[in-house]
Amino acid sequence: MSRQSHPWIKDEIVEGFQLLVTLSMDGQPARDVLEYTVRTWVSVIARELGNPDEEIDVPRIRHAFTRICRRGKRWPAPQDFFDALPPRPPLRRIEPSIPESTPEERLQVKRLINQLLEELDGKTTCNEKKQT
Repeated sequence: MSRQSHPWIKDEIVEGFQLLVTLSMDGQPARDVLEYTVRTWVSVIARELGNPDEEIDVPRIRHAFTRICRRGKRWPAPQDFFDALPPRPPLRRIEPSIPESTPEERLQVKRLINQLLEELDGKTTCNEKKQT
């Protein structure tokens, strides 16, 4: 799972950094190392997200940067980002849809079961001989 396989992660971090830079926080990386700081964050976040999902994780990433901007006075470390990152929403459970059988279908199944049972009653196992 490389960061190249999820370019949207870098896009979201760059947008988040753009917000942070406008705040001129204490400890902000110098302009000449900002690109390397972005690379480090992308690498760490991509790894820590586990199995990133753009639809689920983009809003979470944006929310984390908004929280950091609202609370922070110092430039954040990646751990500050993870502390601000909301949890993933729980997976939706999909209940299987089992159609209700009709009385006719139930009767047909009962007949098939009875027919199979009758056939089995007359059979012998491989180690038994049928008694006559």
